[in-house]
Amino acid sequence: MSVDDLIRARQALAAGVGKTTRENRVLPFAALNVQIPERVGRSLRPEDVAPLCIPGDLYQPPSGTFSAPAWYTDAVKLVSTDGLWKLDKSQWKRWTGRSNSTGDVYASGSGPLIHFNFSSPSTSAVAEAAADSADQQFIEGPFAERTWHDRRAALYLYSGLVGIVQRLKTIGFRAIGSLFPSGGSLLTWAFSDDSAAVTGTTAKPACINQNGDEQGISTRVLVNVGSTANHISKLYLSIGDKQLYIKTYTPYGWLPAIKEPKANGYTGVSPIYYANDLAKINLIGQAYHGLGITAGYEITADGLLNAGYPLLAPYGYQGPGNCNTRYTKIPGLVVPPDPYAPETAGQFPADFIAAGNRYYNDIVWFGGRHYACSTTVSRLSLTDLQWVHIDDSGVARVLSLAFSSRTASTTTWNVYNHGPVVFGQGIGSAVLLTTITITTTSAEAIAEYTGLNTTTKVAFQTGSADVQGYSTSYVSSSRKKHTNGYVLATTMPVQHSPTGRQIAVCRGLWWNGYSKGGYDRYPDTIHTVATFDIASDLTFSAPTEVFQWQAKYPSDRVTTFSYVPYPPFPDAQDYELATTTMTAYSQIECRQFDYRADGTINVVTFQTRWSAKSGTKIVAVKTKPHADRAPMAWPGEVSEDLNIQWQTGVSGFGAVGDQEIYGIVSSEYSAPGHAWRLSNNCLFVDTYIGTFSGSFTYEQHLVSPMHSKTIPEVFGSYLEGATANDKRYASYNPRLQQFGGVHTAYVSTDPFARYCSWI
Repeated sequence: MSVDDLIRARQALAAGVGKTTRENRVLPFAALNVQIPERVGRSLRPEDVAPLCIPGDLYQPPSGTFSAPAWYTDAVKLVSTDGLWKLDKSQWKRWTGRSNSTGDVYASGSGPLIHFNFSSPSTSAVAEAAADSADQQFIEGPFAERTWHDRRAALYLYSGLVGIVQRLKTIGFRAIGSLFPSGGSLLTWAFSDDSAAVTGTTAKPACINQNGDEQGISTRVLVNVGSTANHISKLYLSIGDKQLYIKTYTPYGWLPAIKEPKANGYTGVSPIYYANDLAKINLIGQAYHGLGITAGYEITADGLLNAGYPLLAPYGYQGPGNCNTRYTKIPGLVVPPDPYAPETAGQFPADFIAAGNRYYNDIVWFGGRHYACSTTVSRLSLTDLQWVHIDDSGVARVLSLAFSSRTASTTTWNVYNHGPVVFGQGIGSAVLLTTITITTTSAEAIAEYTGLNTTTKVAFQTGSADVQGYSTSYVSSSRKKHTNGYVLATTMPVQHSPTGRQIAVCRGLWWNGYSKGGYDRYPDTIHTVATFDIASDLTFSAPTEVFQWQAKYPSDRVTTFSYVPYPPFPDAQDYELATTTMTAYSQIECRQFDYRADGTINVVTFQTRWSAKSGTKIVAVKTKPHADRAPMAWPGEVSEDLNIQWQTGVSGFGAVGDQEIYGIVSSEYSAPGHAWRLSNNCLFVDTYIGTFSGSFTYEQHLVSPMHSKTIPEVFGSYLEGATANDKRYASYNPRLQQFGGVHTAYVSTDPFARYCSWI
């Protein structure tokens, strides 16, 4: 017979109750007519026998064998829906506390150690083998028997992640040890949800081995150890009419949701209620990718158009620094469950659905750089020269470029490896990986790289400021900030495929004094664009040229002149007629390059297509007699007397890169079109579709590598009349293939910094 059985038998005997050895049945008490002195005992009913009680409180040992919890090892990670983050979701195997503790100072002799042995989703709990014979143990039943509160959305303070969490509702244990009867005794502890009211008492001591209810989630005392997540340091339960206080010294709190120490999530609209303990994470990811938000300005009917839905705003939202976007997609990821499909809506809380949020399996980099839209909390932020590379195993690494050197024909960058993306650790230190070089082949372009300076003739490359159009100086204060009311791009980030396994870089020249007869080009000329393939092992290929600027001139253009009588005075005057012959040619400039979702690069070019006009052109009325005019040839021409035509527009966008937008074939009574970068992947294009009749008839488009939309389709109208001085910003979403735009009223001191982007 064990000690505890003997104790209970003697208690029952004192009450006058026993069991026969022949049958396992209770015999009723029958008082004998015998005088028993009061000092021998007194009569008690069975239900009056006090249950066994291990008194609280429970304090975790600060040192020794059981000072730290034991963990299961879960090789399968908790992966964000976009695949970028991989978190250790291992669960507790054991936690130990000293019973009968009081005050705030741990006392090793206060009571026996109590080992709480937990189950994991794949492993049933077992007793702690290293426990002393005097220790007592609580063993959890199957993990599946835990019950959970309703789902809630939790905002995570690292990189703006959103988790779908459920707080633990109940957990059951079987208490075993020298103080318990054979087979142990069962108990259940219940824990609070966010809405639970504060209840209970502060009376002591409570019986640890009995059913208990948490006294309210707001009674939890949390601590942040070493910049990890906020975890429970003190926990209060009501057991009967007494309070149990559990004190933990570990930075992992008490029964943490996962092992990742920096997974710091909270429910609600501010970080009041953390959900890092006594909870489980069902899903985690970026719930904002693809939404459009301005930089803190009011969104009205005239503000952000094609806007995203209302959203559960991340803590400390801050707007973008430009209108850029870049795109990453890790291959092989499943499509996350749809909150709006009846069969999967039950996996999401109602407020998550009402806000229009959803999870994605890809990443739209906010402002071309940021994983999240908040700078108040930590986030993964790339520079314009960094990108994410995905290897064959799905591991994401940050790589970067740094400008190294330039010659008249080449530009060289150093390539650095910053290591894998690790949750909570940001971007690692740079380790030189290799160097890459691109080469310009045009002799005329190469000849231009002389006399470079920082004001009027400036070489640029990927990573430089994006300075477009004519201005008196390259310096920031003098740069052209907008055109036709549309605010221009400001940076030239490295362009990369969705997997980061290919990048595209460029080199060129900004020259405000360029002048060449027969060629009217942009002051900002991209001379060369080349791509590099990057293998899984980070080996770089040789460059593949996808654009080389070539100077094109009408070298064989000849104009001859003929004469016919002038009808009003055929005997006195002649028409002088010009006939021009030439080989048709196109002047081609790269205005944009970026990747399609399938990883193929599109180079969008602005082209001016020149050709001779059929027939003759009247250039003068000559009085007879007159000398016949000699033919003229390029470049010694009178431009007004040429009988030529041109057509301007953009080419190279669309699903297979074959779409184009061109204006009418023009002559002297029309105007050329233009293409301006509003971001790294959004062009503003104006084309003229009619001849001059008081004004030019035109169309304006936004053009991305994939498609185009007219300005009225995005903004509702053109900028003219009463709104002519207003300003507009535009951004492109590479996943949704949508444009977003912000219209701002005229401000005389406008800093042109009300950018929009997709998050």
